[in-house]
Amino acid sequence: MPFAEAEQAASPVNRHGAWGTHHARAIQETTNAELVAIAARSEESQAAAKDGQRLVEVVTDYRKLLNRSDIDMIDSVVPTHLHHEVTCAALKAGKHVLLEKPMAANMKDCADIVSLAKQKLTQSGERLRMAYIAVLGSSKK
Repeated sequence: MPFAEAEQAASPVNRHGAWGTHHARAIQETTNAELVAIAARSEESQAAAKDGQRLVEVVTDYRKLLNRSDIDMIDSVVPTHLHHEVTCAALKAGKHVLLEKPMAANMKDCADIVSLAKQKLTQSGERLRMAYIAVLGSSKK
């Protein structure tokens, strides 16, 4: 089920640095979405997540979240070199994935992610939906 049509899209944020804070806020402000967990590796990120999201569970390893039935989607807010690992693990666990650009560090990893997503969607009867969203400013002449 696409995120926009989900009745309940429970999403953990996988890292709570500067961008993780923005992602967490956006999820909480989205109708029919609930932020249920944050995975943060460093003690500093864990403290920031606990301070900023008092009612949300904070774990040290995103893999602890993959088999939870109350989580529908993983919002992967990690450095690019970890996109392939986290995204493939989430897809293999049957989760929807929100993945920021770039998709991965190289073309092979991108192809792996797309192939796995298509395979999982074929099994479920859903469609792969990818979007490129650009935010453009205006310039004064």
